[in-house]
Amino acid sequence: MDTYKPKLSYTVRTTRAPGETRDTLVPVLVERIQATELATVVENCIDRGLIAGLKPTAAQGIADGVAAQMAFEFGKGRGVKFGDYFYGRPYLSGTVDSNGRLNSTNGINVRLYKGESFKLSIDDFRMEFDGAGDAVKVDFIFGDYDGAGGNTRGTVVSNAPVVIQGRNLFAAGDTNKVYFNELDGEDEVEVSAFTSQGDGLLVFAWPSGLTVGKRYAVTVERTDANGITRSATGKYVDVVAGATPPVPPPTGPTVTAIDGGEFHDGTNVVTGANMRFADAYPAAHVRILTAMGEEVSAMIGDDDSVEPGPEQFALSISVGQEMTPGAEYTFEFAMLDEDGEPVTVTQTARWTS
Repeated sequence: MDTYKPKLSYTVRTTRAPGETRDTLVPVLVERIQATELATVVENCIDRGLIAGLKPTAAQGIADGVAAQMAFEFGKGRGVKFGDYFYGRPYLSGTVDSNGRLNSTNGINVRLYKGESFKLSIDDFRMEFDGAGDAVKVDFIFGDYDGAGGNTRGTVVSNAPVVIQGRNLFAAGDTNKVYFNELDGEDEVEVSAFTSQGDGLLVFAWPSGLTVGKRYAVTVERTDANGITRSATGKYVDVVAGATPPVPPPTGPTVTAIDGGEFHDGTNVVTGANMRFADAYPAAHVRILTAMGEEVSAMIGDDDSVEPGPEQFALSISVGQEMTPGAEYTFEFAMLDEDGEPVTVTQTARWTS
């Protein structure tokens, strides 16, 4: 049969030692049992037969006398030894200057230390974790992506949103920062803008500074309204390729190519998107310019071999002056934007014949 073990409840808090740049998680006892008076300790000693020949009514007087004598010994600068169980010693508190001068911040404290016979250990108690306290806890980090590598813990996908799940990540009035530190490298990528923030969730757009194929250590920081910063470290992510940046559809007229980038006498197909003209004759709205901005002498007409539309049309070109083979020329198209206003769209192509 197991012996009874008293319960100790604990939580976790963050602390940062002087000179350190990262927080450390430390366990802290909570809901402490009320302290036992020294008189009760003496009385219990009498009841258990540890002190013979005394009546329980003498306990208070003994306790008061022992406490007064301890204060007297400490007042003489001495330590007090309680057998091999524990002992107390006076210590200076505060700081001094380089010359060792004491000041008003200094004081005398008494610290108690356990001895060899004071063998308390975690195994003597039933330890119960009472939540995460105020510590920031990161459980998982992954890329929000349906393709290869997406939604895999410990993996983020290029150009896909990043999701962090945990506890105590954010509360009203807080600000967050997430740092990606390259392992075996000096690169650090900081994130300070989020699309979603909550106690258990942080979501943000893909940080462009991350490099595919590298591994990063991730630190999540939470700063409250009082300026107190708590952080969680120790999570690692691998960056993999996968997502393609979304390309928004063009709203205005766009020319993407003129006959594959090379134009010539005869039929030339113009491709693009949302191409609009004031009337049904695109050729009337086209100019060809040299690199110096001079207009090329050319006959430009509509070619019915390609059905005209907002994504393509054909021009019949007959150049009436000497052209330089391989030289680049600029085409100017007078079109209409999505609001019906005139706009000039340009595209370059090389002369081939």
